[in-house]
Amino acid sequence: MDKRRIYTYVACGIFLAGCTRSPGDLARNYGFLEHVPATNSHGPGDIVRADSYDWIGRKIQLGYACDPRQEAAAKRLVSVGANLQSSQKSDTKVQLTGPELQQFNLGADADFVRSVEMSFVNVQVIEISDETRLQVLAALPASCKNAINNDLATRFRVFQVSEVLKGDLVYKVNYETKANANAKAVINQKIKLSVGANVDVQGEDQIVGTGLFFGVRVRPIPAAL
Repeated sequence: MDKRRIYTYVACGIFLAGCTRSPGDLARNYGFLEHVPATNSHGPGDIVRADSYDWIGRKIQLGYACDPRQEAAAKRLVSVGANLQSSQKSDTKVQLTGPELQQFNLGADADFVRSVEMSFVNVQVIEISDETRLQVLAALPASCKNAINNDLATRFRVFQVSEVLKGDLVYKVNYETKANANAKAVINQKIKLSVGANVDVQGEDQIVGTGLFFGVRVRPIPAAL
């Protein structure tokens, strides 16, 4: 990976914290499409179908174009894991207060929350080379290629993931002293459901997701394989 690009990605993590208020913001600040929802699925080299997309808002919801197990076998065949390039890791921490808390759909329960600390940890860009990406396409079994061609014929947009923005997501809720255990449990669940990411509640005050793909870059699949 080009050193100038690595510097740019690290600089994003340092200087764009002030305008990052959600996982989607982080993805767009790095120049990626927001991966909706942020999960561990749809990594570099994967063949995906755009189930919905918003090019103006720069967000996309993906599904697998063929059996993920077949894709995984093709990726192992060409040793994708050994050929991925990664940028340096960076961390970003943001304090959310006042009206910003309503992004979690807390309603009246916001009165129990002093602030929410949102942290993006171990954030890095992971990229697959064009050479390896095309090798994955060539190694796909016929059944997978047929599924892709069928999607293309029915006017689905089909892509191959070329880069992802990966990291861990941690929300730490700073509660008011009047918040009891029941209130905390309700609020934690509301935050979990609202953040648009694959996260879990940990303890009384943390919602955590590990190894999530916040953003993706994709390359169009040719008209036929």
